[in-house]
Amino acid sequence: MSDPVFDGYWAKVLETWGDDARHKAFVGYAAQTGRLDEAAVRYRGVVDAPIESDPPSPPEVPTEPAATEPAPSEAPVEEPAAATEPAATEPAATEPAATEPAPASAARAAREAQRADAKRRLESVALAAVMMLDAHKSTDAPVDAKRFGRRLALIFLCVVMIVLAYLMAKMYGAI
Repeated sequence: MSDPVFDGYWAKVLETWGDDARHKAFVGYAAQTGRLDEAAVRYRGVVDAPIESDPPSPPEVPTEPAATEPAPSEAPVEEPAAATEPAATEPAATEPAATEPAPASAARAAREAQRADAKRRLESVALAAVMMLDAHKSTDAPVDAKRFGRRLALIFLCVVMIVLAYLMAKMYGAI
């Protein structure tokens, strides 16, 4: 059974992940309605969601032509000098830019930060659930158990006294 208000709070959390007020409202509603377990499941889903890997980097373009040795049966053929020398006017764009972060890397870093935040919030929800359980714990059960134990001991004592009285009466010939 789905609660549209609960789902709405969670949708708002996902829309604006960095807004602490949204998280507090979501966890507060979950605590009021006794659904901290479902809130923890939602945060666990964010923690366990796979992180997309960075796309593979483009292959490196060699800046110098590869030197190959001719086969022994072939005679070396001389090539024109312009074809063997690398062009000095080649654009520098063929080299991968190491200074600019790739958009995928930035998205991955943001996802890692969201995962760490979700893990912290999951721990907070679990702590809140434990505190609520502890607050609702009843202390009447041990008192009732003590009363039951005392009554049972009293009944046992009465039965033992009756058996002893019967045995003494039989021994002295009263019965």
